[in-house]
Amino acid sequence: MNAAILHIGNLLDGGFGEGYTDLSLRAAIRKFLKEKGKPLPAPEIARGLLEAGVETKSENFVNLVGVMLRQNEGQQFKRDSENRWSVI
Repeated sequence: MNAAILHIGNLLDGGFGEGYTDLSLRAAIRKFLKEKGKPLPAPEIARGLLEAGVETKSENFVNLVGVMLRQNEGQQFKRDSENRWSVI
């Protein structure tokens, strides 16, 4: 039971261990941006997530990442004047 609570807490916090396999896309984006520590454009975020082991069936993962960022803009992510994204 404690392990399940820890797992859920880690997922909500945007991180679980070293990898990205147990994370939602939104949590993976949050974790990646926190690790990088600087604003990044959506294509660079998408590329980095794929390199980190995020699996997808999407034919256009960059677009999927961009949609997730825009859906959560002002709530979890913010965009700067150069169209780079960071965590709020």
